[in-house]
Amino acid sequence: MDQKILKQYRWILKEIEYLENEKRLLLDRYLSRGTWDGMPHSCGENHDSTASIVVKRQRLQELIDEKLDELIECRREIEQAWRGLSPDDRMIMRWHYLDGKSWGAIAAKMSYSYRWILERHRRILQALK
Repeated sequence: MDQKILKQYRWILKEIEYLENEKRLLLDRYLSRGTWDGMPHSCGENHDSTASIVVKRQRLQELIDEKLDELIECRREIEQAWRGLSPDDRMIMRWHYLDGKSWGAIAAKMSYSYRWILERHRRILQALK
């Protein structure tokens, strides 16, 4: 297993976060426009209809669902590869690659030196090849 799949996992998470934010912004823009009577308004207004907003949100949700499927498959591959690691080694890898924690934060959390964590990480990667 190489680091590519580990980095891919984090990028998929970022994509999902971005899409969720887009979905929220779309709803916020709709809610902030203030037209709740359901009646047509002047032709000069450039607002999406309620139906259009619903369709856009549904499309975003479909993209999110696809990314979630991709994330689950990626996570399955990662967990399979990590199965033979010690619990400490799995936590080092999870905290860094899945949770995005820095090596310094991991060292502090485990009460080890920064250099020990880096060396441990190097050994883990060698063991995974």
